[in-house]
Amino acid sequence: MRRSSSRRSIVAAAAALAPAATAAQPVAHPDAELFRLRDLCMDLHRATDADTELTDTIPYGPRREALWQSIHARVSLWHEAKARLAQLPARTLDGLRAKAAVLRTIVDPGECNNPHPDDELAWSLCRDLLGLNGGSA
Repeated sequence: MRRSSSRRSIVAAAAALAPAATAAQPVAHPDAELFRLRDLCMDLHRATDADTELTDTIPYGPRREALWQSIHARVSLWHEAKARLAQLPARTLDGLRAKAAVLRTIVDPGECNNPHPDDELAWSLCRDLLGLNGGSA
């Protein structure tokens, strides 16, 4: 991974954390900020996973260290976005689903060998809200 592209992605993600402009705009969906934060969290999560896998293919040295620094910076942004997402109330079912999509990446029992029993309940709720259990969500 080129350092310039990882720096650009981190700068873009940091800029995306800035509150949305309040200039006169058409009336937005009541959960528009939740959707924006969900998309940012999901993008950061995917990029972090991809780069983490990439580290296994790079020999120890400056390039690998730079990649890990990029990963750590992205994870910090993800935690910040996730915290902001948790602070906002969902005003619609779609807003609740946006939060569930992010929570699902955290409590996925396939991500660890020993999932906590509470994570399994949260995972089930996420699957129900996202329509992943054969429901019509």
